Amino acid sequence: MSENYSYILYVGLGMLTQLVILLWGKLSKKVVKRIFIDVAIVVGFLLYMLGRERFHDPASSILIAFFAVPLLLSWDLRKIILPRISEQSILQLLLIFWYVLMMHNSVEYLKTLALIFAFPSLATLAMTFTSSKANNAAKLFFYLWYIIMIAVLAFVNFDLRYFLMAFDHLAKVKSHFLGDFLSGFTFFYLVSHLNYFIEIIPLPSKHQSWSDRWKEVKEYAGLLESKYDDYQLHLYQTGLIILVQGGFLFCNYYFHLMGQFLAVNLSLLLLQIVGIISQRIKMFYRYTSIQSS
Repeated sequence: MSENYSYILYVGLGMLTQLVILLWGKLSKKVVKRIFIDVAIVVGFLLYMLGRERFHDPASSILIAFFAVPLLLSWDLRKIILPRISEQSILQLLLIFWYVLMMHNSVEYLKTLALIFAFPSLATLAMTFTSSKANNAAKLFFYLWYIIMIAVLAFVNFDLRYFLMAFDHLAKVKSHFLGDFLSGFTFFYLVSHLNYFIEIIPLPSKHQSWSDRWKEVKEYAGLLESKYDDYQLHLYQTGLIILVQGGFLFCNYYFHLMGQFLAVNLSLLLLQIVGIISQRIKMFYRYTSIQSS
């Protein structure tokens, strides 16, 4: 297999893995039908591009199609695939977020944004070190903060060469399984949140009234609140996350163990793995408590 198609295969496997995680326990006939329609649309567009010879290298057209699938699915299934978040995921993402800002501390506008982001960051730390439960307003605030951090990561950290390769020569970049797999995996995770960054902005479309738009915003706000898990971290869990996740990023910042892009993608993968494990543990304890009662 050529280097170009190896890269495409690894990216596609990463995207497929992320889709399975996002849809775990949420599959239905309606969801499968939507996936089939969206994929069919992308495949049709791909065949059209190949037929018109829009790009010299067929691999470029296939790569564009691979990036189009998550964008289309994330929009079409946005009310279904929105992940649940908790104190654990917010804290882990906060550590990744500040690691990326530190890696780009020479960029002037990011220095200004860092001052603005200090307040929600301190609020996140206060939440994780206290035992007070979040009300609906706090849940909405922290989920919006989570989406804002995702948006900044997507803008600052995601390597644009993975898009530019689709319009240039793929052969310029060597294929690497882990890096390419995590690129597809992370890309799907990022775009699954970014739709809500747009949906929550209360600006009406051209033929929409302010009241109708505000109803939509409130509907999405309620959905974000419902996706916030009430589970609170114990102090030792908070310390363990900071020690492991923060320690890894701290060592990579000073000792350059691996590239920033790979370090962030690995950290986002760890975020989801820890989230899945914690969900399973909570379900187990709930089940055992019900059985004992």
